Amino acid sequence: MTQPITPILVPVTNGFVQGFANVRLNAAGMDFTGGFQSIKRSRKREREMVESNSVDPVGKTLGMNKYACSAIFLYAWFINFIKTLNNNLGPGYADQPFTIYIGNTQDATGLVTSTDIVLGCTLDSTDADDVKGIGALTRPIEFNPIKIKFNGFEDAADPLGP
Repeated sequence: MTQPITPILVPVTNGFVQGFANVRLNAAGMDFTGGFQSIKRSRKREREMVESNSVDPVGKTLGMNKYACSAIFLYAWFINFIKTLNNNLGPGYADQPFTIYIGNTQDATGLVTSTDIVLGCTLDSTDADDVKGIGALTRPIEFNPIKIKFNGFEDAADPLGP
């Protein structure tokens, strides 16, 4: 006989949950309380399924993580960002590694906060597509991180270290 499912208790709030207006970004020491339209990050662990003389796999490897992080900045913030990279970290803004912190603000609503840490970022791709119309100018960019720690947690049992 299986055990009954115990539900996860969810506290009653005042009705508010985090939305994009709660997202804060710090990239290379520069705080963005606005000026960006999106910030995406992902971790995908690719593993090999080890097979033998059975219809089922006998196991799987530890695999390898693949990380991605991208954002869409409004034009003026993008220009200020590359100036900051160049002035604060050194010439060649695309060659300067930096860390990104992506957090959710805690305000009077008492929402739970978290911070994702995106390590080893570089400005590896920028698209410039200026078109007629009423839309604001934006710059989609790729950060190509080495590591992402969601809410600061390590995903590997035996991570790399000094």
